[in-house]
Amino acid sequence: LAMAHRAGATLRDLEFVQFHPTALHLAGVPAFLISESMRGEGARLINQEGERFMVGRHPDGDLAPRDVVARAIYNEMARHGGQPVFLDCRHLGAELLPKRFPTIFQACQGYGIDMRSQPIPVAPAAHFMMGGVVTDLDGATDLPGLYACGEVACTGVHGANRLASNSLLEGLVFGERAARAILASEVAFPTLRNAGFYEPPAPILEIDYAGRQRQARTIMWEFAGIHRTADGLIAADAALAKLELPHERYPADRLVAETGNAIMVSRLICQAALARTASLGSHHRDDAVTEQP
Repeated sequence: LAMAHRAGATLRDLEFVQFHPTALHLAGVPAFLISESMRGEGARLINQEGERFMVGRHPDGDLAPRDVVARAIYNEMARHGGQPVFLDCRHLGAELLPKRFPTIFQACQGYGIDMRSQPIPVAPAAHFMMGGVVTDLDGATDLPGLYACGEVACTGVHGANRLASNSLLEGLVFGERAARAILASEVAFPTLRNAGFYEPPAPILEIDYAGRQRQARTIMWEFAGIHRTADGLIAADAALAKLELPHERYPADRLVAETGNAIMVSRLICQAALARTASLGSHHRDDAVTEQP
């Protein structure tokens, strides 16, 4: 996204970031998605008191849309000082769980959780962006010779709130269409610049690149995550601007490039979310006066 933006390609709908409501939440453990199929099988969301907090919040209860469940979990966590909620599947039976959900079962076992006898601590996690680089039906952007498919692209097929598993289908369909279009295209190869242009600069030793990534992540979660307001988004964009890297061109260093790109895309998300003043799909504005786009 950042490279396409710097090159002048059009981006769209960056405010639509989907949060998966149930990722494994353990200190020092990477977020691991706990599939919605578990709730489809009958697993229940409970809070620190063991209450089924989704009952009465939505007609579908634990099976409400992702954005509804994610906000409810976020609010429960805020009410309990940041402590996670739990996905309780103990009642489903000790024999069914390892057979029906082998990957999740083994992952939880590896982190010391036996889902047959223990509820799984969960919390929302950023999962998918519906927006991206605008493309046509063949994956072509408005930058000649640049094609995009998958999550980086904005084809429009996901609207404001992607349905589960549709991203795989999108990648298969538009990946093939883009490949065919590229093979049939007659775009000339770009003219190479002088050799000196491709000599990358060195990283700046005084900059804590990983630290800036962590700061950006914290800012985005607090101000541009599940709950958003104009004041919060303005504050986030200003804070992120202070983290931007001073490089005119990035060094040949993955950490440096990822840090700079992450901060740039984070600012673009904040600006897009600020521009859309109403709540729509995965984009929720606490200060919205209408639910219309």
